Amino acid sequence: VCTATVSAVAVFTRSLVAITSAIGLPTDVPWSWAYVGAVSSSAAAPTPTPSASPLCAFKALDVVFVVDSSGSTGAETYARSLAVAAEVVQGLPVAADSIRVAGVRIKSRPTTLFNFSSDAQSITDMLTSQTFSGNSGSATGASLDHIRSELMRPGTGYRGVAENVLVVIISDGRTSEPELTMEQAAQDLRATGARVVSFAFADSSDAGVFALTGTTANIFALSDVESSAAAFSLG
Repeated sequence: VCTATVSAVAVFTRSLVAITSAIGLPTDVPWSWAYVGAVSSSAAAPTPTPSASPLCAFKALDVVFVVDSSGSTGAETYARSLAVAAEVVQGLPVAADSIRVAGVRIKSRPTTLFNFSSDAQSITDMLTSQTFSGNSGSATGASLDHIRSELMRPGTGYRGVAENVLVVIISDGRTSEPELTMEQAAQDLRATGARVVSFAFADSSDAGVFALTGTTANIFALSDVESSAAAFSLG
């Protein structure tokens, strides 16, 4: 079990260095978050060597994937986004007492794809079964507000600790709302203690993506995340 977990963590570490404290992995071993963070996104990271117990001690983490399905995204990029999310889910220790995953779709109005779940196969199936429905707006700010009001509450599988929420936004950072609406919504979400990272499209708005995360350290190219997932076996 732990060997598979090491390989899975390797996929995630390459792109999500920002969640070290949430996952609770040690930082004094060669393949750790600190080590992977020092590897450039274009370099080939070494295959981690499985070792003992700390790898199995994951903290509870509620992860929300926010996937952009607005008209500016397009069917191909939407499918890529869903595939990346599904790949990451399959590589994480998803379980009731470890990592739970929820999904939100950005359109003219935000939609909850599924509440926090600990069934990795069900999550993957729900992600990969989504279809692109054509042109629509990008209510990105409303989608972030939706997370706070509709997902981070009792009855959704949320465990009530905002500091253990990780929001992964896969989008181009654009919105059909006033830009200040999205910026304020992102600030309000981060103010709860939730962490926000972005998997950004190649043609993303740099200012928009930065407004979502509040720091360049939490911004990753979607193509780099795809490469990371392909570089390791999820065993």
